Amino acid sequence: MKLGLKLWTTNLHYIDLAAQLFHKGVYDYIELFFVPESGLLIEKWATLNIPVVVHAPHTVKGLNPAIHSAYPENLRLANETFECARKLQSSMIIFHPGMGGSAEETIRQLRGFGHASDIVIENKPYHSLTDPTLLCRGSNPEEMKLITESTKTGFCLDVGHAICSANSIHRDPFEYLQEFLTLKPSIIHLSDGTFDSVLDSHLNFGKGTFPLKQLLELIPKDLPLSVETNKNYSDSLRDFEEDIGYLRNLVDELR
Repeated sequence: MKLGLKLWTTNLHYIDLAAQLFHKGVYDYIELFFVPESGLLIEKWATLNIPVVVHAPHTVKGLNPAIHSAYPENLRLANETFECARKLQSSMIIFHPGMGGSAEETIRQLRGFGHASDIVIENKPYHSLTDPTLLCRGSNPEEMKLITESTKTGFCLDVGHAICSANSIHRDPFEYLQEFLTLKPSIIHLSDGTFDSVLDSHLNFGKGTFPLKQLLELIPKDLPLSVETNKNYSDSLRDFEEDIGYLRNLVDELR
């Protein structure tokens, strides 16, 4: 199982630490969230010569492909992201499908972005963290299937998001995850959290109530897995290193 470190392009305070852990063999790639207007920082990340998966900006950072009027800004941000991916030689770019609006608008805009063979779409919780009345696109397997098949893009399975969505509509989380897995994801996102909650919390492994061993039994072991847990220190990645150790121990127990 290839494991990834999730960082943002603006996290330059972690760049040397990230290089050290990579060369120690702690993880296999960086999933780098592209913060708008941070293009000048990309060269610094490129010097690491570490494999990268790029994550596009999401709604909080101004890219919401579910809203028709936002298309010009969405396209600008998407093009910035594609340029970031080109410089970092990333062949996989993760997009969120947006909030509010409609799945049909998300499909229209994703088609307009191009680069379909490089894009994977991440499933979302049922509703926004900040506005419970705002529903997320791609929160259920049926809509995610519609979006990915209509745009000929891939799929990123966020386990925590799927659990939150299942809880919101009173579905069994394991059955819900099995339905998402039929869409054949290209990459996995995993963190800990509160297993019966509708809110995603990205807790460090062992700090929540997710049945992590059972979840790992479901996940195909040949897929890259980005560890999306909290970073609690500005001068250290020791919590990430502990999370990797925790995860590897669980995987060893399943062998």
